[in-house]
Amino acid sequence: MRGAAVSLVPSPPRPYSLVPLPLPFSLLFPLPYPLSPLHWVLFLSGAARKCREWREPDFHSIHNTVSVRIRLRRIGRKKTPIYRIVVADSRSPRDGKFIEILGQYQPLQGKDAIALKTERAHYWLDNGANASDTVRSLLRRAGVLKSRHEARVAKKLQASAVPVGETPAS
Repeated sequence: MRGAAVSLVPSPPRPYSLVPLPLPFSLLFPLPYPLSPLHWVLFLSGAARKCREWREPDFHSIHNTVSVRIRLRRIGRKKTPIYRIVVADSRSPRDGKFIEILGQYQPLQGKDAIALKTERAHYWLDNGANASDTVRSLLRRAGVLKSRHEARVAKKLQASAVPVGETPAS
């Protein structure tokens, strides 16, 4: 190496490239979910065993869905509970971030314990929000679930109704 020219200027980084294999990866390692080229490099190198985020993704990361729940959020003083009925991401803590306030529940007040925006509750239930067990019983007491049931039954009966002048096809 005595006469070799050595450059002191570092060369620019090479772009990442994969070496093609003769067989497709899916035949060598069949998996129930698709992997990107970077996933395959980590999978074949063994890095997937060490790194948690390169293991099999869960349902929510594949489908980009977030579960929205209608649940209670505690406010009020010690020995005087007051709960807000809120719409929140299922992953957020009980008294943490929420999307919308639907109403309030004061269990020590008796009959006037529930104040609720019923049209917003219908909106969130129609769009797939799940109510917790306690909130479901409060919605039942407020009459929200009964009105939803009656509307669903009326829609079903309306669809199967036959006009008066016509006879059903047999």
